[in-house]
Amino acid sequence: MTLCEVCARLDIEQLGDTDVRFHPNLKSLQQSAAAKCPFCTLCYTRVMDNTEDSVTDALLNDRIPENYEVECFTPSVWLRGEMRQGNRGVGKDLQGCGIWISCGRLYPDGGLGEINRPGMPFTSRLSVFASQNTSAAFKYIDRLSTADHDPDLYISLASWRLKRCKASHTLCNPASSDMPTRIIAVGKPSEKPQLVTTGGLCEPYLALSYCWGPAQDTFTLTHETKAELFSGVAEEKLTRTHQEAIQIARSLGIGYVWIDALCILQGDADDWAFESQRMAQVYGNATLTIIAGRSSDAREGFLTNRLRQKVPPCALRISAHSEETLNVCLPRSTTVGPVSTRGWCFQEEKLSTRAIVFGQEQMIYQCREEQNWEDGQIKFHDLTPTFLAPGVSGFGGACSPADKDATLDTWYRFVEIFTMRALSNPHDVFAAIASIAKLAQNVLGSRYLAGLWEEDLVRGLLWRPRPQVQAHPLCKEPLTRPRPTPFAPAPVIRAPSWSWASVEGPILRAYDRNPGRFRDSNHVKIKPNPGGTGWTADENCDVSVLHMPACELQMVGRVAKVVLVKTGAREWLLADNSRRKWLTYSRMLRHAVLLTSPGEEGSDANSDGSVVAAGVFDVLEEAGDHEEVYCLPLIEKEGLMVVPHGNSWKRVGWVELRSWAWFEAQPEIEVRLV
Repeated sequence: MTLCEVCARLDIEQLGDTDVRFHPNLKSLQQSAAAKCPFCTLCYTRVMDNTEDSVTDALLNDRIPENYEVECFTPSVWLRGEMRQGNRGVGKDLQGCGIWISCGRLYPDGGLGEINRPGMPFTSRLSVFASQNTSAAFKYIDRLSTADHDPDLYISLASWRLKRCKASHTLCNPASSDMPTRIIAVGKPSEKPQLVTTGGLCEPYLALSYCWGPAQDTFTLTHETKAELFSGVAEEKLTRTHQEAIQIARSLGIGYVWIDALCILQGDADDWAFESQRMAQVYGNATLTIIAGRSSDAREGFLTNRLRQKVPPCALRISAHSEETLNVCLPRSTTVGPVSTRGWCFQEEKLSTRAIVFGQEQMIYQCREEQNWEDGQIKFHDLTPTFLAPGVSGFGGACSPADKDATLDTWYRFVEIFTMRALSNPHDVFAAIASIAKLAQNVLGSRYLAGLWEEDLVRGLLWRPRPQVQAHPLCKEPLTRPRPTPFAPAPVIRAPSWSWASVEGPILRAYDRNPGRFRDSNHVKIKPNPGGTGWTADENCDVSVLHMPACELQMVGRVAKVVLVKTGAREWLLADNSRRKWLTYSRMLRHAVLLTSPGEEGSDANSDGSVVAAGVFDVLEEAGDHEEVYCLPLIEKEGLMVVPHGNSWKRVGWVELRSWAWFEAQPEIEVRLV
């Protein structure tokens, strides 16, 4: 298709230097798109996809959108380029090269007029990229790789980024050159991949992070296939994802690749237990991790980007005096893909010093210092060392309170993300994050109790189901107890009731601007059992323990019996004038129950003084299972909803306290929380 007369006069340098009046109005742009001008089609498609229907409907029908005045409104469509050679710029985050489309000039207009206030009715952006092996590619780093355009871009992108990272990024150097126990020697394309035992071998290798998928008959390392793998396996027996990982290693000139299904003995519990605790070394020491983000099934592969945009890219000249071109296209998603929903893959990504991610619509090269998207976006990370980079973290020797607070903050943030992900085997909940926990323990020096740290136990106990307290597009469904799967028959009991791992679904940590308050005896309302060994005598909890279905906490606290009022809680709380003083999370109102003090017969929630707390059951569907509950305050305003369990107590929910004075009047007793 041929550019229209207006677009034929456009060039990248012109757009980069000044605002360009493109069309007198959106209707004119629509007509040019209908006449098949490729650039006008791109612009019109992007505006229509990115703008509210009420706005485009008004503009296409010669009406002024709401909230604009006739006297000062301009319907004109403008372009402005945002071009950076090499994407050089100032700031923590940089967008790739692009072209803005706006109704009225973009701010600031420099007093030149044709600007709309308040705000522009629409502002949309197109991406710009250079094709590989063109002269423009030496100036601009923005790229596009699909099945139809530069499909082998991953080779040059990974090679260039890896070389640059090795030369200039101190934080990205692996702490050790130790290799995994077993690894695949890829050989030449004419040779069979072969499993080898590394022994004292120290060679660069790749590691693979991917989704296995539903198939249970794919070729893996077992006692039956071990001899075949050690002698060399026919490549066609492997899943497509495994074949493509081997292909990448060969293309980059790296002789080895680690793939869990081919390097850990499947069905051997002892080998799995040993190897699953070495993920920090496996991924941390890898030269590069391949993250097969866009694939949900290892049989399908991941190398080919099958993106088909609504409108194909379009070429524009770089300058009026040159035939050299850059390409313009619709923006691409930065979403990683199915891998970002899997529990094991979270740890694999966080432990990797460098990775190339084959995302849903584009590739990403990421390391400890920055992330670089295929489309030119760059995000620079905070270079403050963390516990994830042993050897270069600056956390050697005795760790300061600030180091520990930073580690705890990162840990809680990681748990929030991890609990948003799924596990094929729910019993893997601790194993799938064990290597991160081990690195955190090196800083904290604390016992690890079923996902919580003993030295910060009170804050750890105050987790909440995320959908109950915070709106999030990926966290809408209520939490459940861990559900059975083909790998885990019912009942699935994988953690004590007080651990976030006792439920399935996203949780949110307790938040406090001053984490030291959780270690302040005036703020904290429970304490370890006198004469005991900390918060528990249980010796079966630690980062090296991969299954922790039970652990008893022993403490002294005030357990108070309350009356459970399940109906009318929302209305009562909305009418409570003191609500803002004690109820932190307004979102909890839709699920809350009232907890009232046991009073004279006939007392109810209508008496202001009788409501001592509001609570929410961790698993909402369990509310019908309980008619009698108790409160265990942990800090002055927050605590747990518990129920008797033999001679112990079990957590069933969380509470916010309306009257600490009432709880303070209750006697302290020995509490065993299981």
